[in-house]
Amino acid sequence: MVILLDGLGWKRWQRDSDDPVVSSVSEQGVVTPLTSIVPSATVSAITTIHTARPAGTHGVFGRSSYIPPHNSIVHSFSFSEHTNTSASSSTPSFPPRDLITADPIYPRLEQAGVRTQIIQPAPTLGTNYANVAFRGATQMPVEGPAETAAKLREVLESATAQTYTYVYLPQIDTVTHDQGQDSEAYHRTLADITRPFKRELGEKLDAETAADTLVFVTADHGMIDMEPGPPGCLDLRDIEAVYDNLRRVNGVPGIYGAQQMTHLLVDPETQDTVITALERENVDVYLRKTIEDGRFFGGGSAVEQRCGDLVITHRDHKLIHDWAESVIPTIGQHGGLRPGEMLIPFGVIRGSKLKT
Repeated sequence: MVILLDGLGWKRWQRDSDDPVVSSVSEQGVVTPLTSIVPSATVSAITTIHTARPAGTHGVFGRSSYIPPHNSIVHSFSFSEHTNTSASSSTPSFPPRDLITADPIYPRLEQAGVRTQIIQPAPTLGTNYANVAFRGATQMPVEGPAETAAKLREVLESATAQTYTYVYLPQIDTVTHDQGQDSEAYHRTLADITRPFKRELGEKLDAETAADTLVFVTADHGMIDMEPGPPGCLDLRDIEAVYDNLRRVNGVPGIYGAQQMTHLLVDPETQDTVITALERENVDVYLRKTIEDGRFFGGGSAVEQRCGDLVITHRDHKLIHDWAESVIPTIGQHGGLRPGEMLIPFGVIRGSKLKT
C-alpha cells in the first residue's frame, strides 16, 4: 500500500523525526530522499502516481491544463473550462478522458489479479478527474484521518488475495499553504494524521496481516514559505508587454500550468518582447526547446502538444494571473524547481515493524 502525505517534503520529514510514524519508518524501515517530478504540483505528481508516467507523457502540467485539440484551458482537478478573464468557468463540451494522455495503472493491476483501492476524502472521489485517473480501482470515500486509517485497516484485514491500496491525505498541504511549514497548526495537523495510523496499523492490525503488508510512505512535493499578500507576488497582469502579447485560447489568455511553473502561449514575433519584460522582473524564462532538450517534464508526446511557448518561474515571488488569485494571501508554495519543493521522502517498512 501507498500512503501519500500531500506537501510533506524531505526537510520536514527529517525535522519531525520525533513523530511516532515518522520515527518508526525511519528507524525500522528504509527512507531515502526522492526528487519529485516537474512541476512539483499536486495534480501533476498525483497523475504520475496513478499512471506511472511523467507529466510529459500524461499531459497534466499543473492546476490548469491546455487541451489543444479542443482549444481549451481547463482546471485539472475540477475539469472546468476557463471562459473569460474574470476566471469564471463552465463544463467543457469534450469528454474528461481527454484531460489525461496516459492510461492509469489500475486496469493492468486488476488484470494481473491484484485488487486495487483508492482511499481519500469523499469530495475528491467520483469526480471527472477521479473517474479518469482512478479508472479500474475501487474508490472508497472517507472523512478525516481517523476514518481513513480505520478504513485502511479494514481493507487490509479483509483482503483474500494480493491488493494495492493508495491512501491520500491532503491536510498537511492545506495547513501549510495557509499557515506555513513552521506553524503550530502544521505540527498539530501532522500529529492528528499520524496518531490514528499508529493506532490502527501499529496497535490494532492483526499480526498475520501486518507481516504480509508492505507500507510505502511518500509525498507529492515539498513546500517553501513565501511572503503572504501582494508584496510576495508578481502579478503578470500588471506587465502589459506580457499579458497583451499572450495568444488567446477560446477567448482567454494563453496562460496555464503549475503555480511556480507557469506556461505562456506567445506568438513568435512577440516572443522576444515578452522575454525581455519578464527578465526585467527577475523571472526565469525557458523556451520550449530548452524544456524539450532538458527533458524537464520527462519524455512523451504531451510536451510537444501541450507545453507553452515559454515556461516561467520565479525564485522569490508567487506568479499571479487570472487563474491564480487564490494564492495571493497564502504562505506555503510549491510547483517550482527549488530543493524545498522538489525533495520528498520515500519510505518503506514492513507492517509488522510498525507494531514494534
